[in-house]
Amino acid sequence: HLGLDENQQLLLFFGFIRKYKGLDILLDAMKVLKDDDPGIKIKLLIAGEYYDNAEAYKQQIKKNKIEDLVIERTGFIADS
Repeated sequence: HLGLDENQQLLLFFGFIRKYKGLDILLDAMKVLKDDDPGIKIKLLIAGEYYDNAEAYKQQIKKNKIEDLVIERTGFIADS
């Protein structure tokens, strides 16, 4: 339903995106992983709705140069 490769290894951040849930820390961790292994195959799937400033997270992704490792599905996700 999300158009993802079945064989792609994913880390999943799921749910409401709020500051106290640590997405900012996870984005920094993705940078560390990429710095340690530039050919890293794991991607981060962010699935949920922003309840914080989405632009701050997008700037962090850009600053960390991990755009190629992040998949955003940040609209409403129905239970079904």
